[in-house]
Amino acid sequence: MHFNRKTVRLVILGAVFLLGAYLLYLVRGAMLPFVIALILAYVLNPLIVFLEDYQFSRTSALIVVYVIGICVLLVVFIYGIPIIVRELTDLGRAVPRITVETQQLLYSAYEKYRSIPVPDNVGRILNENIDNIEGVILQGIRTILDGLLGFFSHLFSIILAPILAFYLLKDWDRIGRRAISFFPVKWKEPIITLWEDVDRVLIGFIRGHLLVAVIVGFLTGIGLSIIGMDYIILLSVITGISNIIPYFGAIIGAVPVVILAFLESTTLALQAIIVMVVVQQIESNLISPAILGDSVGLHPITIIFVLLAGGYLFGILGLLFSVPVAAVLRIIIGYIYSNLVS
Repeated sequence: MHFNRKTVRLVILGAVFLLGAYLLYLVRGAMLPFVIALILAYVLNPLIVFLEDYQFSRTSALIVVYVIGICVLLVVFIYGIPIIVRELTDLGRAVPRITVETQQLLYSAYEKYRSIPVPDNVGRILNENIDNIEGVILQGIRTILDGLLGFFSHLFSIILAPILAFYLLKDWDRIGRRAISFFPVKWKEPIITLWEDVDRVLIGFIRGHLLVAVIVGFLTGIGLSIIGMDYIILLSVITGISNIIPYFGAIIGAVPVVILAFLESTTLALQAIIVMVVVQQIESNLISPAILGDSVGLHPITIIFVLLAGGYLFGILGLLFSVPVAAVLRIIIGYIYSNLVS
């Protein structure tokens, strides 16, 4: 069988790609700082380009952005991190009390429903599952605590990521040209066009959702401080991060707020619900339309499906990344269909 140079080159390129993907899979445990660095570089690159338009060199623009970023991080670490650590410690100490109060609430609810005439089958099912409900609530509290503590356990990766991002940003254009050089000449223009579409969607999603998350966390903190909630900073961070998840994020972020408020009093729980509803109404009707628009170009039913599938397959990471991945795949598949099929 005769193979021309083009075919051999494509086969070699495909083999190298598959081998590289396999090697990355083998060392996936060490990839976290590189993934964070890539996301950070991707988010910061438009700022670097903006400064370059005002006659800054690439290096000087990088230094300006990093100096500003370091100042912001210093403020966060000096004032924010101690508060979060203190609130985590207080919450950890409060877990036994929360457990007892949860058991008391469940027992009270159990006693109330026993006085209501219900069919025997329904009563038997409730009796069998009352302990399971308690376990689910307590497991949810433990999951939140484990996730927050896990964040701090990856502190080295978080510190290393900006250093790696600096080198990525410094050679951003050269890395892009090098990546394009692996493709045949006639593929370069279509690849660049495809990447511009992907870049537009990713930039809109990542920068837009991060900005919306910061605003929602800030508004939540203001609202919770007004009603006198505890763990304000911690709950604001949880609410902001969960808000990155479309549709379900608002519910995920509101659950710990309402549960902790309910354990204090029903009045505080009602006030917490009002705060969360008001914040989400502001976010959905004012903030998101202005910042995001139709950033991913996916139908709401499609978004819900990929969120459910991503959460089922990959947990929290699946919820966070399933929508942008689906949006990128939509662009790639649409491009292939329009150029090769139609």
